[in-house]
Amino acid sequence: MVAKQVIVIVTVTIISLAVGIAALTAKSGSDIETLSFQSGEQLGQRYGEMVNARLGTAMEAARFIATSLVGLKAAGRTDREQLSTWLKSIAEANPDFLGVWVGMEPNALDGRDAEFASKPGSDASGRFLPYWNRGSGTVALESLVGYDDPGSDGAYYQIPKRTGKAMVVEPYSYMVAGRKVLMVSMSVPIVENGRVVGVAGVDLSTDGIWSMLKTVKPFDSGSIHLISNDGVWAGHPDTERMGQPIGASDPALDAAKPAVRAGRSFEQMAVADGQPVKQLFLPVKVAGTDTPWSLLVNLPLDKINAPVRDLRNATIIGGLVLLAALVTALLLASRSIVGLPLRRTIATLDAVIAGDRGVVIADTGRTDEIGAINKALKLFQDNTTRMAELEEERRREEQRAAERRKGDLADVASRFEASVGGVVRNVSEQAGAMRSTAQSLSAIAAQTDRQAAAVSTAAEEASQNVQTVAAAAEELSCSIREINERIGRSSQMAAEAVAEVERTNATLEGLSAAAQKIGDVVNLIQGIAGQTNLLALNATIEAARAGEAGKGFAVVASEVKNLANQTAKATEDISRQIADMQTVSGTVVSVIGTVGRSIIAINETITAIAAAAEQQGAATQEISRNVQQASMGTAAVSVNIGGVTQAAGSTGSMADQALNAAGDLSREADQLRQEVERFVAMIRAA
Repeated sequence: MVAKQVIVIVTVTIISLAVGIAALTAKSGSDIETLSFQSGEQLGQRYGEMVNARLGTAMEAARFIATSLVGLKAAGRTDREQLSTWLKSIAEANPDFLGVWVGMEPNALDGRDAEFASKPGSDASGRFLPYWNRGSGTVALESLVGYDDPGSDGAYYQIPKRTGKAMVVEPYSYMVAGRKVLMVSMSVPIVENGRVVGVAGVDLSTDGIWSMLKTVKPFDSGSIHLISNDGVWAGHPDTERMGQPIGASDPALDAAKPAVRAGRSFEQMAVADGQPVKQLFLPVKVAGTDTPWSLLVNLPLDKINAPVRDLRNATIIGGLVLLAALVTALLLASRSIVGLPLRRTIATLDAVIAGDRGVVIADTGRTDEIGAINKALKLFQDNTTRMAELEEERRREEQRAAERRKGDLADVASRFEASVGGVVRNVSEQAGAMRSTAQSLSAIAAQTDRQAAAVSTAAEEASQNVQTVAAAAEELSCSIREINERIGRSSQMAAEAVAEVERTNATLEGLSAAAQKIGDVVNLIQGIAGQTNLLALNATIEAARAGEAGKGFAVVASEVKNLANQTAKATEDISRQIADMQTVSGTVVSVIGTVGRSIIAINETITAIAAAAEQQGAATQEISRNVQQASMGTAAVSVNIGGVTQAAGSTGSMADQALNAAGDLSREADQLRQEVERFVAMIRAA
């Protein structure tokens, strides 16, 4: 328990120390980093002011030369040798100046350029172009070169001339004393009456500017560099980079170019010379120009964060020492204040649990948790003694209660035997009755099954008979369709006969006088037609009664044949009459007209017979449909009889199950009766 407390306290302490150290390190790191950045920025500003002072001094000198030349020219003091000597004195008075120069436009000084062609301080054009420099170690005179080059070589002259503004020319290489020197020019236009008549300037060697910065090491391992307005190295420890764009060696530096051109401060995290740094770009503005430069200060983050790491390590070591002392103190205090009294309490508790009622419980007067435990243990001891006394009293009371309970159980056994025994007998009797009922139900189910089988057989025979009737009805329907076809052909022939009579009538219009003699024959034909009609009607009735399919139609066909014979004989009589009436054309026309009407009547009769045959066909189809429905009904009866058979089988099975259950119930009732008797015996024995 003590160890657990110590572990908890140590854990909380470690967490607190860790949080405190982290917070202290973060806050200290932030403060130190802020102070370091401010210090680096102040350092950069101080050296920026130094660079600005050197550039500014050169710019003021160039501006002084430009304004002085305007004044001297206005005063008529244009002696070239005197002016050249004056420029030399300025160069000698300022050791930081690499060169002092003036370039005048053609004949802009004194109009005598032709007189000074190729003389010292001039070139072949004779223009006033003195350039006093110390490239050889001493101040010497040369003539300006490259001033008329529209490119970078002539920028020191051409840009101020074109813009009319003073400027700090980007670092460029120039021939000085026979060797190329990387320099910076402070160029100021010479303006007379609003017109640029020349340019005056002061040159500074980039080596001279860099000499102020190369020894500066912010935080021992940092560095300072100078960048021109166009983002070109004007001061760098690597001479190969001088005059090169800053992004050529490190593309990340290109992000600062807009701020450099605008003369704004800029900062970013980067890696320089293999170490992480914070880069500060601080503007260097030369008075009177709009082309500011920038000073790059690289602040090494490792050096800046070194005090933070030292503080963190010292804090961690101090925290560990403090933690070790705290753990030792906690262990000693816990052992003397808690450990020993707690062990005594545990020994007393073991004695009380073992049944030692006389053990003395110490430390009950303490006011801490151990005192509370011992007080509770004392109360437990008192309660244990009281419980022992109550247990003895309970044992005596149970003995008395057992004696009373034994008598009560004898009475309960008698009552139980009387009541439950009657119930068991009733169950046994009901089981017997149930067994009898189940046997009767089983016999009824068997009889139902046999009757259902008989009905199923009869239904199958009925189904076969119905199918036979359906086949006969189908044959009758086929016969009726054949008769309809023949009647149709007879009707067509009658129509053709009518057409033929009409043509004959047209031919024998003059035979109308013989119509009377043919009338008797026509009457005979009409009588035959009446008899044919009657026979057709009889054929229809016979078909409706159809005992056997087709016989009635055979009889009708025979009668029709006889009538056809009689019709043939009458036709022969008509032929003889026609021979007699060849001279009486009117009568023949009348007779032929009558014959035509008779044929039409015969055609109508045939049409009526066809209609009757169609009705017979419809009736036959209706019979076929009814027979099919009867067949389906018989099939349904067979299916239902099958269901009845299955239900009867299920009923028989259920009756058998009920019979078995009744037997089981009877046996269970016997067993229950035996158990009741055994239970009553046990109660009485108790």
